Amino acid sequence: MDETASAQRAPEKYLRLVPLAAAVVLLFGAATASAAQILVSPAGGTYYTGRSFTIGVYVSSPEQAMNAIAGVLTFPTDKLEVVSLSKTGSILNLWVQEPTFSNQNGTVNFEGVVLNPGYQGSFGKILTVTFRARLAGTANVGFASGSILANDGQGTNILDSMPGGTYILSQSDQAPIVETTGRVPVAPTITVSPPLTAEGWTGSPELQFNWNLPDGVDAANYAVFNSPSYTLPATGRGLVSSARYDLDELNEGTWHFYVRLHNAAGWGPSSRKQFKIDRTPPEDFSVTRLDAGDPTNPTPEFTWETEDSASGLAGYDVKIGDGDWVDAENISSGRARYTLPTQGPGWHTLAVRAKDNAGNFREKTSEFEIEPLSTPIIEQYTERLQSRYEVFEAAGTAMPGVTVRLALAKSGGSIPLEAKADENGRWQIRHEEELPTGTWDLTVTAEDKRGAKSYPSTPVKVRVSAWWGSLLRFFGEWGLVIVGSLLLLALLIALFYFLFYRLLRWRSRMKRELIKFKEELRADLKILEKDLAAGLTKSQEVDLRASALTKRKEDLGREISHLEKDIKEEIKKIDKL
Repeated sequence: MDETASAQRAPEKYLRLVPLAAAVVLLFGAATASAAQILVSPAGGTYYTGRSFTIGVYVSSPEQAMNAIAGVLTFPTDKLEVVSLSKTGSILNLWVQEPTFSNQNGTVNFEGVVLNPGYQGSFGKILTVTFRARLAGTANVGFASGSILANDGQGTNILDSMPGGTYILSQSDQAPIVETTGRVPVAPTITVSPPLTAEGWTGSPELQFNWNLPDGVDAANYAVFNSPSYTLPATGRGLVSSARYDLDELNEGTWHFYVRLHNAAGWGPSSRKQFKIDRTPPEDFSVTRLDAGDPTNPTPEFTWETEDSASGLAGYDVKIGDGDWVDAENISSGRARYTLPTQGPGWHTLAVRAKDNAGNFREKTSEFEIEPLSTPIIEQYTERLQSRYEVFEAAGTAMPGVTVRLALAKSGGSIPLEAKADENGRWQIRHEEELPTGTWDLTVTAEDKRGAKSYPSTPVKVRVSAWWGSLLRFFGEWGLVIVGSLLLLALLIALFYFLFYRLLRWRSRMKRELIKFKEELRADLKILEKDLAAGLTKSQEVDLRASALTKRKEDLGREISHLEKDIKEEIKKIDKL
């Protein structure tokens, strides 16, 4: 591989990785997100300049299946150089790009995908990096960036940490003096990756054994044997500081790794590292519901039982539906009894994971149904509120003694209400607080003391009007009456003014006629007076008729005065109209 091959920038790399990982997730399935880490192993050791040593890059995701990983491993270019990269034994099925390294930039780039169902475990190998120590000192190998995507259908990044490694590099002429027995090498210290459990168990498909190489060592021999008293032959396998084994080629049980070193004085004593293989998950089991006689019980109880004959049962994890895996506390072995938290009505899934001490597990799933309580009935309710300040009321029937929960919901929020059904199953509620205007969906459910619930009722509409809405609705309902009344009122007013106008004209005309009559009467009286005067002149000689004419004149004067008075009274009456 070309040492000048440089890693692409991390953001660009992840932009390529995300669509590919998302496509794989959509094609092959999903799981629940959880924390995971990228790490190197071994995480430390002492090595000498001019010699090579190997570390592995691993992914740890014990609680959640992952399906894509990317990262940039960094190393000090003055102290280390990459000799080679190996994908042998990698859990990745598909590489977005071939792993690359740059000794100029001090980077190793990798990114790839694990097809469905992804990888879930503690030490999934990504690749192996072989370094050569260039300069004495301390070399820190870590990660500049990284990403682990969950197999959850959303490409959730579940990366939690990226622990690196610290390695001591010593020059050959500055190597520390090591104890010898007859000048042969002492028994080397052995480290294992992935690490074994505290009891020495492993469920990993492979192990790598690493040991130190003191100055002067020119060969090593190693072997795996199932006896604790095996003697390594005095034959060399070259100057190596690690060995990797495919554990699928070994039977389950207890094994021992041996290593011994050789120098000019001969072969030193052997070191032995015991490890125990358990690839078999706990025995098959079934999950049984104990409270099947009470199908409405919202906290059902389940039981199961299994064993693990090799490393032993470590405990159980449980998961309800699409939730997270949680530890079933206080249940480590034997027959388990587990009570679920409160569940709503409907079908549910309970998954149980039995774990052994080597990290193997077996999962079983049980589907169960929580039957609902009878749904309450809404018999009457305030269907329309003319304003937001009007009181809302509802009433109906339900199972006796249950709590009836009403919900007024619309876009932007909901208002919960609560009532208690009496011994006859009757319930009612009165909500006097302000209800915002709009159209609300009213539903009702029942819940008993155990937490068992009913399905919600079919929604009904509750409409709360604003003042202008009420006004528009009022005019919509009474518009014809109002318009008719206004037209009638206008007609009466017009008729009134018409009659009043006609009366005024009649009054004016009568006034003019009375005045004219008065003037004509006065003229006639003057003529009469004149005629009487003339008649009196002519009749002065007639003595017998003089007194009669005088009396007649006086009578006519009185009549004229009465007539004038009557005319004035009539004119006053007309003026008052």
